[in-house]
This record gives sequence, structure tokens and C-alpha cells, in this order.
Amino acid sequence: MNLERWQGRAFAVLALLTAALTVNPPPLLLAILVLALGVPHGAFDPFYVARRYHPRTAYSWLLATFLYLAAAAAVIGLWKLYPLAFLTGFLLISGWHFAADPAASVGLPARLLYGGAIIVLPALGHDRAVTAIFAMLIDPGDAAYVGAWLHRLAPAWLLGLALAGALKFQSDFAIEATALGLLAVCAPPLAAFTVFFCVMHGPRHVVRTQRWLRLTADWHTLGVLGATLLILAALLLLGWRLLEELPSQTRIVQILFVGLAALTVPHMVVVGREDAPARSRLARTKAGP
Repeated sequence: MNLERWQGRAFAVLALLTAALTVNPPPLLLAILVLALGVPHGAFDPFYVARRYHPRTAYSWLLATFLYLAAAAAVIGLWKLYPLAFLTGFLLISGWHFAADPAASVGLPARLLYGGAIIVLPALGHDRAVTAIFAMLIDPGDAAYVGAWLHRLAPAWLLGLALAGALKFQSDFAIEATALGLLAVCAPPLAAFTVFFCVMHGPRHVVRTQRWLRLTADWHTLGVLGATLLILAALLLLGWRLLEELPSQTRIVQILFVGLAALTVPHMVVVGREDAPARSRLARTKAGP
């Protein structure tokens, strides 16, 4: 069994346990887990930049870093100026980004159903909790509007995900999609997202990055990862200080989701187009001549 399959099985077990127990830890603990276990997969972005753009000088690396942070700042600016557009865009791009988690052999419709499951399905049985989370990010009236639409969409989405899993019966996708569906429907929204992000999405990206880029645990790799994580930690601490007048739970949710949105956009730009050829090559390799 390869490492990616082991990781998928570990996610399925933990997802089913979380769904069965319906545990709802404090938001602060969940945020710490996301930041400590989920966000660090973005620390590999400099390796994708190096492979795609081939920066050779300190100036080129500074420029790449500036553009990366500028894209993140633009997302935060969108949240401040047009909160509803920000939330709508964040949900859409997150679903698209998460759709890359299943194997390359899984068709696009099934992957899109999978990617949107953690976003849409919590509104099926926890619509009030979903709306309350959104209300910490945007106007409460707009939050109720988005939550209501997700609630209407959720039954059809669940049916689609179930059919997609059934069509891939006895595959890794069927196991992972089933576990994800039960997790998203049964567990409290923040707990469900934490398990998905920390045990499925982040680790899967790390496993594939190591395979695609052939990284080794040398001092150079560890140094780049450490420096990137320090920058991310500094930005998160800055955000925490800037929002100190807000209630703690609102501040946690804003730091978590606005921060993830701000990092996801440049992360998708750097990684998305880079991993597409790798996914195609991997699929061709499995298919054979």
C-alpha cells in the first residue's frame, strides 16, 4: 500500500470517528490544529516557484515573495471592501482547490462533488452553525443568504457524492468520499473542516509534493520550510494584533478563514498549474503504454 493510500485510510478512520462522536472542541483548539497541521503544507510553495519560474538572484526571490504577499493582501482587501463577493469567491475557489485531492484517474465531476462536500454538506444538518460562522466574516443578512443557498443545495450535493462513490465502488475514492460525506454531514462544521484540512488536504499535498518534486530531508529543504513557516506565523500574529478589539471567537474565525483565503489564492496560482502536468504524467504512468 503506497503512502497516499495509507494517508487516505487514516483520514477515513478519523473522519468516521469524528462523525460518530460528533465532537465539538473549542474553536481556539481547532484553529491551532489547522494552523499547526494544515497550513504548513503551503510552506512547500517556494519549491514550486523555483521549479516553475527558476529565480536565480536575491532580487528575483524578493520579487516573487512580494507578488505572493501582494496577492494575499488583495484578498484581504476584497474582504474589507466587498465581503459578500469575498465569501462567495472563497467558497468557490476552495471547492475547486480541494477537488485536486482525489487521484488523477477520478473524473472531474466526481472530484468537484468531493471538493465542494466540506463546504456545502455541513449546511444540511448544521445550517445555523454555518450561518453563524459566516456572520463572523460578513454582514449577518448576507451570511443568512449564503447559508440558505448552501442548505438548499446540500441534499442534491450529497446524492451526487453518493452516486460518484458508488460508481467508483471498491476504489480509494469511494472510501474517501464516503468518509468525507459522513464527516461533513454529521460533525459540527468547524470540527469537520479541521479534520478534513489537517488529515486529508494538507498531508495529501505534502505526500504528492515529495513525490513530484523529489524533495529530500536535507538542510536546504528544512531551511526553506522553516523560513516560510516563520513568515506565515509572523503574518498570523500581525492579524491577531490588528483584530484585538473583536470578541475572541470572532477573531479566531476571521484569522482562520480570511487567512486561509488570503494564502489559498497565491498558493493555487503557484501550485495549481504546476501539479497539472505531474497529475497527467502520473495518470499516464498508471495507465501504461
